[in-house]
Formats: sequence, C-alpha cells, structure tokens
Amino acid sequence: MVDPALWRRFDVILTFEQSDPSTIEVAVRRFLGPDAPAYEPFLHLMANSMHGHSLSDVERAIASMRRDAVLNGVAPADLAVSLAAQHIDRLDKPAKLELALQLARANGMSHNKIMALTGVSRDTIRKYAGPSPIKGRGRKKEG
Repeated sequence: MVDPALWRRFDVILTFEQSDPSTIEVAVRRFLGPDAPAYEPFLHLMANSMHGHSLSDVERAIASMRRDAVLNGVAPADLAVSLAAQHIDRLDKPAKLELALQLARANGMSHNKIMALTGVSRDTIRKYAGPSPIKGRGRKKEG
C-alpha cells in the first residue's frame, strides 16, 4: 500500500488539444438537444464564434442560451447573434470576417450592425456577401 502523501508530490498534467470547428458544431448540436432544429440555420455561426473555447465552455454557453430562450422568449436568431457577440473578441481577423459574412447571409442584419459587432468594414462585407438586405436609409428625423 502506498501512502497518499506520496501521490500528492507528483503533478499530473492533462493536456487537451483545441477543438476544431466541426467538433464544436457537433457539440453545439448535441447540447441544444431537442431545440436543435430551431437553431439549424445558425449552428455553423455558433460553432465558429465558440472557436478556441473548451467543450465545457461551449456547453455552459449553450445551456445559458437555452435558458434565455425559455425564460425570456427570445428568438433563436437573436440568441445565436448574441452568443456570437459574446465571444467575438477571442476571434482572429479571418474568423471575424467569416462570422461577418455568415451574419450577412443568414440573419438579415444590416451591414452597419454587423460592422459594429465584428469590426469588419461594410465595404468588405458588401464585397463578399452582396448588398445589405435592409433597403433605404429610413425615415429622416423631424425637427
């Protein structure tokens, strides 16, 4: 029998490789459970925004998002964008561009909002994703 004090003297270091986006996408789908079909158009967006996070962080973020959906009645598209916004600061420039293009193609957000969220210029978004789905400049303010 070995004394437990002996085992405390040795460090055990576990290293985990960084999860690739396809693994994160599978994990997001699994963590969404029965709600996955409602989030299907946004799975790739959510997985890309969580790139570089551990799977336990992904699970925690998805559980929080599902809780918000149930308690506050927020639409899946809004929750997916909110999740992406929370984790955008950890993304590198090419990942931010990819995220901006996904938002432009999938969500119907204006290019100005996407620019404010990701830091990618409107011209770059327009060049790769096409024109903004939001037409016109809106009503001029009176006064």
